[in-house]
Amino acid sequence: MKIVRFSRADGLTALGIVTEEEIVSLEGVFSSFKDLFSAAEREMLLQQALEQGRRYNRAVVSLQAPLGPDAVVFAVAANYMKHAAEMGVKVPEHPIIFNKFFRSMIGPDDNIVLPPYAQQVDYEGELAVMIGKGGYALREEEAMEYVGGYTCFNDITARDKQWTMLGDRRIIDWFSGKAAQSSTPIGPWIVLKEGISDPHNLHLQTRVNGKIVQDENTAAMVFKIPALLAYISSRVSLQPGDIIATGTPVGVGGHGKEIILQPGDRVDVEIEKIGVLSNRCVSGRNGRY
Repeated sequence: MKIVRFSRADGLTALGIVTEEEIVSLEGVFSSFKDLFSAAEREMLLQQALEQGRRYNRAVVSLQAPLGPDAVVFAVAANYMKHAAEMGVKVPEHPIIFNKFFRSMIGPDDNIVLPPYAQQVDYEGELAVMIGKGGYALREEEAMEYVGGYTCFNDITARDKQWTMLGDRRIIDWFSGKAAQSSTPIGPWIVLKEGISDPHNLHLQTRVNGKIVQDENTAAMVFKIPALLAYISSRVSLQPGDIIATGTPVGVGGHGKEIILQPGDRVDVEIEKIGVLSNRCVSGRNGRY
């Protein structure tokens, strides 16, 4: 089952169930993903909504980023061996985690605003996991019980601003490199975990203007989802609705390919059994920066 966050023409935003041509509204049933995953009778309520809920043609609603403003977004660096190699770094001994801001998140078909302070803006297609049950200090063998669903993620990166100097040391500038406003597409919806039997065997492909630039299977992850959940939850509790972006495979544009995103470019991230996340790039020089 696919759960989407959508808005109507009158501005109302709600969760919904995606069918072939319609969205069945969950308004009055679940107000947020956190609310949905915390419900003890979730399956029964979803089924009732499918039978009785108000239906909207997908053409008359807008899809929003499928997460709430209180969600914490954890992203994983260098989690594919070949990607680490193209970045010129070794695979880390443990997961390297950084955070993304809610205000950087955009939904399907929203514009990627290219930050005006950067000249080399890059794509990073990823599989993202939504937490379905909260927990602290999880064990790897139980961690998948805490997964709620999966979606597509694009970790747009200001590649030329990713590093800075601190004295005579070169360090990563996570804020400038990864956190630009309106630059992180996610969606188009959450596929509940029951719909994906093995998240570590999904074909992931990123395309820029139709050209394939990343083409990998999630089996190539260095740290699998249980290891990521165990590691993150050993530092901070995970809550329903939180997002973990599991890292990008080889093929990013700023290392060897030199495919630097330009205004007008369309970026598609497609993941097997989930769908396609599509966004067009626009200049930020006349925007809010």
